[in-house]
Amino acid sequence: MKKDSIYTIFTDASFDATTNFSTYSIVVMKDSITEKIISKKSRIKMTNPTECEIFAIYQAINLILSNYIDKNKIQKFRINTDCTAARNFYLESSTPQTTFLNYSELYFSMKNVYKTICSKLAKSCSSFKIKWIPRESNAIAHNHSYSAFRKLKAFHERNDLLVIDQKTFFNILMKFDKAHIRIMMFLYNTSNEQKIIHMTQKQMATSLNMSLPSLNKCIKNFIAFNILQKVQNGKYAILM
Repeated sequence: MKKDSIYTIFTDASFDATTNFSTYSIVVMKDSITEKIISKKSRIKMTNPTECEIFAIYQAINLILSNYIDKNKIQKFRINTDCTAARNFYLESSTPQTTFLNYSELYFSMKNVYKTICSKLAKSCSSFKIKWIPRESNAIAHNHSYSAFRKLKAFHERNDLLVIDQKTFFNILMKFDKAHIRIMMFLYNTSNEQKIIHMTQKQMATSLNMSLPSLNKCIKNFIAFNILQKVQNGKYAILM
């Protein structure tokens, strides 16, 4: 009998109430072996630590959906968080909206992505759970998140930015070809208030009347610059 694949995912976040800066970390372990570690600045400004923890879980679910689900295998995914409120956010379906009041679209997207992953894995006889664990058991994710947070705070205290600002970015773009500028302007004009673009690369290429390989090369450059993030297929976030 084929052995089930067991993925244990640790999430954690760090938050600064003065600047509303936050970072999150995701540590993916497969069969007790560390497979992937992600530590990033949150792309939106949070209002409290709970929102940061909820967002970290959301990013972990998107990571599973886009990179790990295999319908031909039986898989068990366990997301561990040391924040009870963040876990309950996903488990409780009928509670009033008390978080992400300025990001209603993101709020409902987080609720829906939880339903999506539960449904997908149930159909393949696999499973998905979000589990609370004590802080000391979540040290690996906490250390990575806090390390990223300290770097962010150090940059802020020097009146610098962790992520390149828009004006500086466009000055840099002027040194490259016009295709990059055209695509970036298109992404800005297409994005919503949360700087989210709901469009596949094929749709972008058609709208811009350019070849898919050329557009894909530019998109990869934006992602490498940490200016654009692929949330999932057909969904991108501008990080500036």
